[in-house]
Amino acid sequence: MFRLKRIVTSSIYLKIFSALLAIVLCFYSISMFMNLVGEEKNREQVISFEAAKLAYFVDSFENEVSQIIQLQKECIYDNNIQMLTLAYERMNDYEKSSAIKALYEKLSVMKIASTYISSVKVHFPVLERTVTSDFELLALQQQEFEALQRYNAIQKPEIIKAGRHYYLNALPLSQPGEKPPYSLTAVLSADAIARDMERITKSAGGAMLAASDQDGWSMTVDLTSPLEEKEQADIIAAFRQQQKEPRVVKIGKEYMAVGEYSPYLKLVFVYFIPNSIVQDSLTVFKSYLWLISALSLLLLAVFSYWLFYLFKRPVDRMITAFKTVERGDFNVSIGHRRTDEFGYLYNRFNTMVEQIKHLVLDVLEQKLRVKEALLKQLQYQINPHFLYNSFFIISRMAAVEDCENIQKFSSFLGKYYRFINRNSAEDVSLLSELEHCSNYINIQTIRWGERIRVELNYEPDRLTALVIPSLIIQPLIENAYVHGLSQTAEGGLIRLSIAWEAPVLRIVIEDNGEKLLDEALSELRERLGRAHEDAGMSGIENVNRRIMLKYGGESGITVSRSPLLGLQAAIIIHMNGAE
Repeated sequence: MFRLKRIVTSSIYLKIFSALLAIVLCFYSISMFMNLVGEEKNREQVISFEAAKLAYFVDSFENEVSQIIQLQKECIYDNNIQMLTLAYERMNDYEKSSAIKALYEKLSVMKIASTYISSVKVHFPVLERTVTSDFELLALQQQEFEALQRYNAIQKPEIIKAGRHYYLNALPLSQPGEKPPYSLTAVLSADAIARDMERITKSAGGAMLAASDQDGWSMTVDLTSPLEEKEQADIIAAFRQQQKEPRVVKIGKEYMAVGEYSPYLKLVFVYFIPNSIVQDSLTVFKSYLWLISALSLLLLAVFSYWLFYLFKRPVDRMITAFKTVERGDFNVSIGHRRTDEFGYLYNRFNTMVEQIKHLVLDVLEQKLRVKEALLKQLQYQINPHFLYNSFFIISRMAAVEDCENIQKFSSFLGKYYRFINRNSAEDVSLLSELEHCSNYINIQTIRWGERIRVELNYEPDRLTALVIPSLIIQPLIENAYVHGLSQTAEGGLIRLSIAWEAPVLRIVIEDNGEKLLDEALSELRERLGRAHEDAGMSGIENVNRRIMLKYGGESGITVSRSPLLGLQAAIIIHMNGAE
């Protein structure tokens, strides 16, 4: 009892329970609201979608009828029809047969041009004959001709119903009061029209009504109970005018209706949408909503209790370990066998503490090395031996009154000291570093004359955007002069090569000094390998350590025997590793 009370009064438990309760209530409120507004929104979407389907059908139907009327226009004054009407008595049997056969073929082509045409007929009252697209020559269908001769679809597109059939009738021009000499009648297929209407209504299980605004005839598809005459007239009147937005009319409890009016054909198309397609989905949703609400309340307390103990113990271990680190003890480690997310956190914590420990040591070491590097660089700046040699060279040139070389040498020397006296921590462009090296080489060339020659192998245009720490190339060139070629009487060679293949920059300085022993090369490699442990460093070691501190352990200096037989020092810099 006491334990349960402690859990209930625990701040974490109450927060978890309150959070879950808030989430459940939020979703419950949203669900209730959605249930209230969902029916209307769903209804609007269904109406909009079904109205679009109806509009598409009406447009398609108008286009199909328009094409049929266009065919009638093209055929109404056919030569064969004219000959059979005006010159039948003067024609011999062969001419009559040929004209009728040609007319059969013309009507047949017209029939197959539209799926809505079941038959095409030409009534000739003068001949008392009717020619059909089914290759039939029948006695004049007088009753049909009389019923249709008042309608001309070419002048006024209109679908007529006579008996059980629907027609589009076309007449040639005639004088007022005169009966037309013939008529071209397209008999429409009620089944084909009904099939297209069923394609619209099938998905929703609805029904459709097409009604004439002129003659009062109507066609219905899938309407379960026939409409009363007054009810149908009211529906047609409701949709007689074109509407910009879908208009809805309720039809009892079973249907709601949307309509589309065709001014071109004077027809009203009404689509009856069952109310059930909107209500059924929401009824199921309501049932699931009540069931989920009951289950949510039942599981809420159990789930909160389980979450409390699932997270409490692992979190407590993490908190204890963090407090240990806060006291400055970096030797803490969380032992575990977990493979879940807490196991991942424990592993990352242990790795983080280990990295922090190394970073602290690295920061301390870096501060010391930076100070040492600055001291070494200061030594380069005030190297008395180099300065003494420079003054001695100037003195010799003055003695022989070599003013031109004195001027050049003084300019090179001034540029040299101006560059090395800049901020030592400042990075410079690679081209600026190379210009400084060029000044140094010019100084040494005046000193050594033709005894030592320098080759430069690089493409300045490819190096314009590169930035490196200052004074990392010149010390290696100086090393080649001082340690590699100082005893050379003639034929000395220093080669500087630079290759840039992003993101790696490779700078190689090599000489042809002949006194490089294998022991000395091995010793230099060893010193470069443990440069971070030594208190004192030579110039090449200083450069190596500065590069490693800035660009990481993959960067630095490697040494080997050059193909020229002297020392080859290669500066490797991974630019993407800069810190």
